[in-house]
Amino acid sequence: MIASLSSATMKQYARPLRIWWDFCQRHRISPFSPRVDQVLDFLSQELGNVSSYSSFNTTQSAISLISDKAIGNHPLIKRFGRGVSAVKPQHARYDLIWDPAPVIAKLAKIFPYESGSLEVISRKLVLLLALGSGQRAQTLAAIKIPYIIREKDRLIIRIPDRVKTSTPGRAQPLLTFPRFSEHPELCVVTILDHYLQRVHADLFSAHSTRHASSSLAAKKRISLDLIKQAAGWSGESRVFANFYNHTIISPETFCNSVLLP
Repeated sequence: MIASLSSATMKQYARPLRIWWDFCQRHRISPFSPRVDQVLDFLSQELGNVSSYSSFNTTQSAISLISDKAIGNHPLIKRFGRGVSAVKPQHARYDLIWDPAPVIAKLAKIFPYESGSLEVISRKLVLLLALGSGQRAQTLAAIKIPYIIREKDRLIIRIPDRVKTSTPGRAQPLLTFPRFSEHPELCVVTILDHYLQRVHADLFSAHSTRHASSSLAAKKRISLDLIKQAAGWSGESRVFANFYNHTIISPETFCNSVLLP
């Protein structure tokens, strides 16, 4: 059960569950087998403490998680939720959004990197990664050096860790950054290479050749059985399909369209 929840969800549920537990203790209610009217009573009291329908939904979802009944599916709970959405509608997180163009222009002036401080270069790298990928901070924080793949004209970063969008059957994030040969001052590949040199980190381990060769063989339509035989996997093994057969794709246009003038 716990493994089915991300760390972010557990943190999000912590406060509602604590308040629910206190409510149950005061009213001598089982937190795991409440009646619908008892849940409605609690949600009504909490309505003044929630800012939007999203906060309310988090609270009732937390109760449903530990309840032996499908509380969230009960008609009265659903109707109550529709009322909350009408009284406290959900709003966009930002009414206005900042223009990244001046920031990118400022970042372009931080070049070349040899004379720059590691702190400034680190900040620029993070901003270029964020702007060039459009990913959440959680995804960027999950970047690990062994999962960075450098090719001739681009950089590919796999995210093996569970993130907010991770679900069974859905591919993990794959960040792709093309090399900007004519604009090295905005090139993620260039600044990442420099950063790794400054911190004395090796991009690839010896084992990375196994990933590279097996993925390339698959791209060239070499039979799966032959790849498994050459790499030493059994015929029934799913290791290649799950961990080594990395899709080799064309560079994404997202990074180009955001960072290049």
